[in-house]
Amino acid sequence: MTTTRSASATVPMIVLWVAFALLVVATLFVLLRACGLVLPGYGSWHRVGWAYCSARATPARTDEDRTRGLRELARQLELRVVQQQATCLAELPPVMPPKPAPQPQEAAKPEPPKPEPQKEAAKPTPQLQLPPKPTNDMSFLKGCWRTDPFQHRPDSPKGVSTYCFDEKGKGTLEYKHVDNPTHVCRPSATASYEGQQLRIQDSNITCTDGTGWFADHLDCRRGANDVAECSGEATTTDRTDKWTVRLHRVR
Repeated sequence: MTTTRSASATVPMIVLWVAFALLVVATLFVLLRACGLVLPGYGSWHRVGWAYCSARATPARTDEDRTRGLRELARQLELRVVQQQATCLAELPPVMPPKPAPQPQEAAKPEPPKPEPQKEAAKPTPQLQLPPKPTNDMSFLKGCWRTDPFQHRPDSPKGVSTYCFDEKGKGTLEYKHVDNPTHVCRPSATASYEGQQLRIQDSNITCTDGTGWFADHLDCRRGANDVAECSGEATTTDRTDKWTVRLHRVR
């Protein structure tokens, strides 16, 4: 009997403690709502009770503030665009001016033919001039004198005679064929006046090709400007040949 009473008395005490705990929890939950605090996961249960702690209100932005902010943002964006453009321009290679179009070249004019250099005219060699009157002084003949090309006869080859004298009129004759210079005849020669004419006489000789040279002579008379006009004569066994020449100083 005593044991039954203790158990029945214990049950009401537990119920009281549970009720007290639930009351405390409900009080705290209501206080959280009153102070503006919420616990995660309770959803709309936080609306139970009164909210005595007002939340810090965010001040509302006016239209003027928004406009000022947008203008500042636009200014910063423009400044950034200008800076970016300056950076890009600095990195670009310098722009070279376009090269002028090549002008069409005129066709090269042909150069006029160059005049052929004029050959200097051969200076005429001094011709033999005779003294005004016959003389025994043969110094004017000293040196070498060459005849014009001549023919002893019409059918003979052309030749040239060169006379070389000392101051006494003594010297040599050298005769050569124009077309065959290996044919040479070298007789001795002398010069002296006979009357009014100067006679140049050579002698018989054998030429280099073995042919014989028959002695001939030149008779020279004074012509215009005292130039000697000479006529030659050669007598062979069967005929007499004649020719005319002038004498030109060689040296």
